[in-house]
Amino acid sequence: AHKSQFEAGDIIYQTQEYPFNLFLVLSGTFAYVATPSQRGGVAYSEATPSRRASLAHVREQIAGAMHATTSSETVAPAAPAMSPYQMFSFGSYFGDIELFRGVQRRATARCEIGGCVLVLKKEDVQQLADEFPNLLNKLVSA
Repeated sequence: AHKSQFEAGDIIYQTQEYPFNLFLVLSGTFAYVATPSQRGGVAYSEATPSRRASLAHVREQIAGAMHATTSSETVAPAAPAMSPYQMFSFGSYFGDIELFRGVQRRATARCEIGGCVLVLKKEDVQQLADEFPNLLNKLVSA
């Protein structure tokens, strides 16, 4: 395990990455963030695009910008705003669900107010679970 310092706006991990760590908040505020849906809630399809689709989309935007631009300066399209929908502060943890289930990240985690987390590697969490089985049961059921 090791401590990591983050500034406001830093991305801790992104949707669809494979989980290798669990994060315990020591200071600051962290959140799951996503693009809000027009119907309310999170626009899951926007928040979790496939890598192949997003690369194709970027290529199309670049190609379109190259052909459509007449000025010497190209302006990149703005990324959709990501809003926090679940917050984590001192004493809480995040990144656990996917780590325990062995699935890709379901959310993007971002630092909202600069702070520090204790990063536990998957192996560290497994060792704790082996030594303290009740701890794992509490984490999974929380």
